[in-house]
Amino acid sequence: MKPVLPSAAMLARAGRRLIPVCLLAAIGCRPEAPTRQPEPAADPVADAGGPTTAIDAGNEVEEDPAPSELDGDTDSEPAPEVSEIDPAPGPAEADPIAVAETKPREPLPKPIHKPGDGKCLKKFAVGEKVKNFKLPSLAGDKTISPAGYRNRVVLLNFWATWCKPCLEELPEFDRLYRKYRSHGMTLVAVTTDEDPKPVQAFVDEHKLVAKIALKGDAAASAYDRPQFPFSFVVDGDGTIVAAFDFVNDSCLGDLEQVIRASLEQLD
Repeated sequence: MKPVLPSAAMLARAGRRLIPVCLLAAIGCRPEAPTRQPEPAADPVADAGGPTTAIDAGNEVEEDPAPSELDGDTDSEPAPEVSEIDPAPGPAEADPIAVAETKPREPLPKPIHKPGDGKCLKKFAVGEKVKNFKLPSLAGDKTISPAGYRNRVVLLNFWATWCKPCLEELPEFDRLYRKYRSHGMTLVAVTTDEDPKPVQAFVDEHKLVAKIALKGDAAASAYDRPQFPFSFVVDGDGTIVAAFDFVNDSCLGDLEQVIRASLEQLD
């Protein structure tokens, strides 16, 4: 059987039917346009426009430092706060005890009084250890004891407000104390008074800076002295190196000499 060939009219009708189908197929097969990805945000440090404030999950983060706040160029890390830097070791951090041990002792100032001839020096109790006591201070807030002044030269004076020679010599002792206390001297004035009012009145009148102890009758009686007042110079080891009865103007030179010699012997 011979095949039947389509006529030209048949081909024309078939072509018109296929055009819409191909157009639909072409439209349906067209590839989608690529989605454009957003460009990454510029680095705030590298951005030539300057620093920006970053937002992290709704919380504001501290701004990057401005170029003027950086150490060197703008790419370097910001310099740490001064409080976070460990200071370099220097003299200010040296051990204060070691510094005190190596620091040379300052020379003593010029004496107030002319050197004495030694006639005012007494021998009682010299060479003995000072007898300890614990007495209330004039203010009543502290306890005064010779043991609290080791490694210092102590002028230990026993006195009372009813004793006129005592009231004469004590201001002079206080004058010596003011001059030498920064060099290692302490003045401890033990009164036999129990009432602080007259003692305070005398201290205020003469502006004394001495360490004043009250109720010292038993402490004074421990030395069995027939006269009043009397005083000791006690060295840094607690040993009595000099003794005095009433110290008048002619005896102040002897007293100051002993104090100076004892201060020179301090370690």
